Amino acid sequence: MQMPLPQIATAGRLPFTQMFAFETLGVDRFRSDAADGRKQRVFGGQLLGQALAASLLTVPVDRPAHAFQVQFRAAGASDLPFDFAVERVAEGRSFSSRQVRVTQGEKLVLLAMASFHVAEEGLAFQPDMPAMPRPEDMRSAQDLRAETILAAGGSEAKAHALNHLGFVLYPAIVQNVLQPEVKPPFQKFWVRPVDAVPSDPAQRQAMIAYLTDIMFLATVLHPHGRHWLSTPMDWASLNHSLWLHAGPDFSDWLLWSTEAVWTGGARGLAHGNVFNRNGQLVASAAQEGLMRVRR
Repeated sequence: MQMPLPQIATAGRLPFTQMFAFETLGVDRFRSDAADGRKQRVFGGQLLGQALAASLLTVPVDRPAHAFQVQFRAAGASDLPFDFAVERVAEGRSFSSRQVRVTQGEKLVLLAMASFHVAEEGLAFQPDMPAMPRPEDMRSAQDLRAETILAAGGSEAKAHALNHLGFVLYPAIVQNVLQPEVKPPFQKFWVRPVDAVPSDPAQRQAMIAYLTDIMFLATVLHPHGRHWLSTPMDWASLNHSLWLHAGPDFSDWLLWSTEAVWTGGARGLAHGNVFNRNGQLVASAAQEGLMRVRR
């Protein structure tokens, strides 16, 4: 029997069905007017998901995405439209390649390369899913954060800032965001979508891209005992790589497992894997980000 999800307020959250609804501007040109109303820097996962979703509109349905590499070029505003220009780079017998340029007005905010592959049989190997407590025995990151911040007299807006995410998160390692401590250089979350899941398999792939930007850079702060809320710093995703291994099923919990690989030079690198609850590896990702402590 599935555990009911906690009630997450809808204000400031953009449903995936709306996030991936594009206006067609021309051949392989799309616009998203979807805005979450927060009037701040857009969540990078939204751009990842939308860029992959836009590229998938230009390939045959029997060629799911298998690789997606992204450079974040500039911050985008969450309350303005984004334009997606897809270039058909290559079309082979079993592989297709696309480049995606995401702009906001005249500003280039994201540049991506995506590759698509017809399903084939072949040699198969994957790592084992890491051990994890049952989600039924855990509390959500949304609730833990709100409880900590409100108990310290913080604002409702800061306490519920994670409510804009399209997933509810159940963390294996609980970090006090106001008084962080040194933690092991990894993190694991059970995750489930908060709202309705699109029926389109392509949009479900885009949801995995969105998911793999959640809490990725927070992991690289674990060995330093820091958190964005308690240490003044400049932070941003710089580049992101995603490999999709299987079609995601969002009817049950997914495990999002992340690990800090390296930090230095005001940057941090993390790797991550997404497993379904049966232990199948669904996707792998890597991300480098800025983590410049202000002096």
